[in-house]
Amino acid sequence: MSPSRGQLRKHGVLIKLPEQSFTILVALLESHEFTVSREELRKRLWGDNTNVDFDHGLNAAVNRLREALGDTPVEPKFIETVPRRGYRFIAAVEKVCPPAPLPAPAPLPAPEMESARPNWGFAALPVLLLAAAGGWLLWQRNNVRVPAPSVHVLTSYPNSESQPCFSPDGKQVAFLWGGPKDDNLDLYVKFVDAEGALRLTTNPAVDVGPAWSPSGEQLAFLRSTLCSLNPTVGSDDTAVYLVSPLGGSERKLANVPGAGTSPLSWSPDGKWLAFARPSGKSAGVYLLPIEGGEPRQITHPSAPLVDSSPLFSPDGRGLAYSKMLERLGM
Repeated sequence: MSPSRGQLRKHGVLIKLPEQSFTILVALLESHEFTVSREELRKRLWGDNTNVDFDHGLNAAVNRLREALGDTPVEPKFIETVPRRGYRFIAAVEKVCPPAPLPAPAPLPAPEMESARPNWGFAALPVLLLAAAGGWLLWQRNNVRVPAPSVHVLTSYPNSESQPCFSPDGKQVAFLWGGPKDDNLDLYVKFVDAEGALRLTTNPAVDVGPAWSPSGEQLAFLRSTLCSLNPTVGSDDTAVYLVSPLGGSERKLANVPGAGTSPLSWSPDGKWLAFARPSGKSAGVYLLPIEGGEPRQITHPSAPLVDSSPLFSPDGRGLAYSKMLERLGM
């Protein structure tokens, strides 16, 4: 583990760990074999003035850390739960100093002229082996039996649930729910293999279009007053917000009037959000920088055509979107 680099490795393999879980690991290692209280962890993760569902958020972060370490709360090897108090790191800890740099290798001697003739018998052997291995892999791939799909119910709340999207690691799902009275759409998140969901937003306006960041540490969404049941007449306060899937305060990224309920798409490098304004003088597809700044318009449709539903390609080098006639339904 390298706290200065923010890295955790297991048998030399880099383990992907959310920032909150890494912060907990650092705190436990700093107090090795001593209990770190839940209150101290709360202050490290969210500070003193953040309104957050503390218990659920901390439990989720610790569970992610345990998954990364291959640990369980029932028979812990690394992290022990101290009932009603906090957590303790119980495994042996050894501080390893970085190895000294290796000396520069001596230059290789120049080859003699007599050795320039290739040995074609041995040179052809790796090619034949690679060809044989490639044929075997192709045969194996063509003979793999795909299991029949099965259906699992993730949620069964009353009234409307919509726009589900999986986290990059496939372990969580974010979705919108109108609540028991179906009177307002808010953003929720839950683990696929666990009961209960965490409510992330409570604003009277409607929250739509959730999109996970590539790291899984943030959710972007649109908040629109025009879609609210009681909107302010003549107003359009649609904006893009960011929030942690562990809960906590939201961060307003930018006002995007005219975006309506356009779905968001996050670039694979985590630097841009794509959205669309489906109609009006400023209609088109836009890119919004995560680090701040004004949206950049990249398409300029001419009426009656409209552009909508942008989606980044997996390598981030392309952006797909829909183009249609406005009168056909937007």
